[in-house]
Amino acid sequence: MTYQFVDENMKHDINELSVSFTFSGDTTVEEATEQIDNLIKLADNDTTIKFIEHEHDIYRISPYSEVSVTPL
Repeated sequence: MTYQFVDENMKHDINELSVSFTFSGDTTVEEATEQIDNLIKLADNDTTIKFIEHEHDIYRISPYSEVSVTPL
């Protein structure tokens, strides 16, 4: 089940859905975002998929992963 709420602070008539993708422990944030961008490109010409934009917000890294946090 997806948690839903009305955000009274929204300034525009848009709805946002947060989605989590899970990657292996050796996947860097750069590789993960590239994979998601490539997945989004597959939907570019599909008129049944109707979202406005996508954004990468958070990449949670396991303490067991050999991947290090990339400095901002």
